[in-house]
Amino acid sequence: MKITKTWSEDECIASIDVFLKKFDAGTLKMEDTPLFFSALFGAIYKSRAEKDDEEKQELWENIADDIEELGTMAYFVVMREKPQFKYIWKVVAEDFKMMEYEGEYEGLTDVKSNIWMDWIDDVQKDLFNGNPNMSAAFFAGDVKVKGSTKMGAKPRDWVYDFFAYLDREPKA
Repeated sequence: MKITKTWSEDECIASIDVFLKKFDAGTLKMEDTPLFFSALFGAIYKSRAEKDDEEKQELWENIADDIEELGTMAYFVVMREKPQFKYIWKVVAEDFKMMEYEGEYEGLTDVKSNIWMDWIDDVQKDLFNGNPNMSAAFFAGDVKVKGSTKMGAKPRDWVYDFFAYLDREPKA
């Protein structure tokens, strides 16, 4: 496995406005998967830095609670129908980042838990629209998880919090 890109905090924060324009216009495509994930991380970074708005702090606080409860985590996310889209979400309070990788999955050694997930394009489209409930897709085989399914479900909450942070309602 080779890490081919690490998004900077500034890149992630800058992607929020680009994502919002596409979300509001309804023009998100599968090629926007990196944009969606980087905007999610941008909102997390901004939430972590928020000092005055308790609602905006909630996204980071919920992730920090997950880290406290479950320990450090790395999520390996693969788009089944677009295998070139391979991402790592490193969830460590002091080293929180989004990366892209190529090659075969190898867990990170500096986190407590590694969770590998893949899903089909329709699941990603649901995420784009603010619907991270993957339960039916999981039971249909459209989402696969290697590792703790409890931990595999955590990003669902983060996506709900992401759309709340953006002050956007999910689209049907």
